[in-house]
Amino acid sequence: MSVICLPGVVQLHDGALISAKSDDVVVTAVGPIRLSVFRDIRLAENAWRMLQSKSTGVPEQSYEWAKAWTRHTTQGSGNNAAIVCGRSQTGEIHFIWPFEVVIQKGLRCLQWIGQSRANHNMGLNSLKFSRGVSASDVKALLSRAAKIIGNVSAAYFINQPDAWNGKPNPLKLLSHLPSARQRHMLLLDRDYDTLYRNRFSGKSRNQIARQAREMSKLGVVEFGWAQSDAERYELLDVCFQQKSLQFAWQGIQNPFDDPEHRACFYDLVCKGPAGNAVLETAYLKVDGYVVATSSGVFHADIFSLLLTSVEYGPTWKYSPETLLLHFQIEEACRRGLDYFDMSASDASHKCAWCDIDVPLFDSAIAFDERGYLITLPLMAGAACKRVIGYHRTPWDSVKAAGRLIFGRGGQSCASSEILPQV
Repeated sequence: MSVICLPGVVQLHDGALISAKSDDVVVTAVGPIRLSVFRDIRLAENAWRMLQSKSTGVPEQSYEWAKAWTRHTTQGSGNNAAIVCGRSQTGEIHFIWPFEVVIQKGLRCLQWIGQSRANHNMGLNSLKFSRGVSASDVKALLSRAAKIIGNVSAAYFINQPDAWNGKPNPLKLLSHLPSARQRHMLLLDRDYDTLYRNRFSGKSRNQIARQAREMSKLGVVEFGWAQSDAERYELLDVCFQQKSLQFAWQGIQNPFDDPEHRACFYDLVCKGPAGNAVLETAYLKVDGYVVATSSGVFHADIFSLLLTSVEYGPTWKYSPETLLLHFQIEEACRRGLDYFDMSASDASHKCAWCDIDVPLFDSAIAFDERGYLITLPLMAGAACKRVIGYHRTPWDSVKAAGRLIFGRGGQSCASSEILPQV
C-alpha cells in the first residue's frame, strides 16, 4: 500500500473563482500549465464543454452529471466544489479535474464529484496531456491545486479506470491500489441476433425464451423507454420504491432515503437544452404494471448501466431484469454503439454477457502530515475489502488481509513518498 505525501503551505481563498496567479504555473513535459480553480461549477462550463466535445470522458464526470450532483448532493451536504482547470500559456485546455471538498475525520479531503455513487471516476484530459505528462508532473499539479484550494489535508480517489476510450488516466502514474471492484463490459455487434447466439448456448437461449413465455401468461409483456419527463419521473419513483425494498431485504442502508440524492437523479432524467435526458430509463411491464426498470447513460460510443430495480412479486421467478437487459443491449446494438458497460455488479445475468473485465484502481494522497489520518485507514480498509472479495473462506480472507496490511515480517507495508514542495 502506497500513500503519497505532498507537503505544502495551507492557504485560504474566497470567491467563486480561485484565480491563478503568476506563480500558479507548473512546468510539465507538455509545457507550462496555468491552474485555475472554480468553486462555482457554472463558471467552468465553457471550458468544460469545450474539452468534453473533443475528449470523451466518463459519464459521471460530464458537465451535466456534475452540475446535477453539485446542485443537490454537494451543496446539500455542506461540501464545496473545487473544479481544477489546467491551460497552456496560449489558452489550450489540457484538463478539467472536477473535485469536491468533503470532510473526513474532521479534515478537508478532495474526491471526485459524485464518486461514491459512480461506476467509475476520472477527470477530463486532452489526448496531448494524458499521453505526454509524467508522474512528477501529475504530482506537481495536484500539489499546486491543493495549495490554491487551501486547507486540504488529503485526496482519496476511488474506482478509477486505467484508461478511457484509448486515453490513459494520468492518475495511474501515481502510487495506487487495485479497487475492490472492477468494471464488466460487453463488446457489441451491429447485429444483435449474432451477438446473442455467440454469447449464449442453445440451451441458455431456450431457457430465456421459456421464461418470457411463462411471464406472458401473467399478462401482456411490454418493453420500452420512457419518452417524456413525466414518464421518466414516474419510472424513477418506481425504481426508488423497488430498490428501497431490495435494500431493506438485504439489510443495507438505502442511499435514496436522502431527498437531495433523489433530486439529483430527477434532474438527470429531465430533458436538457439539447432535447435529450442525461439518464435514460427503460422498463418492463406486465399488463401495464412495472416489474423492472433499468437506467443508464448513452455517452459517445458506450452505454453505461447505472440503476436497476426489480419487483418482488409473481414475475420475479421469471427473471424480468434479465429480459430487460436483453432489450437494452439490443437497443445499444441498433444505435451502433461499441460497448455496453455493465458497471461493477457481479449479478449473474450481467456477467453472462460480459467478455471484458476492466480493472479499477484507488489513490490516496496526503498533502500534509494530518492527511495520513485519512489516507491510511481508507486504503487499509479498501485493501481488506479487495482481498475478502477474492477469497473463498473467511479465514483465507483474514490471513490475506493481514499479509497485505502488516507484511510477512510483521512490518506495515504502507510506504510514504515525500515530494518536494512546489
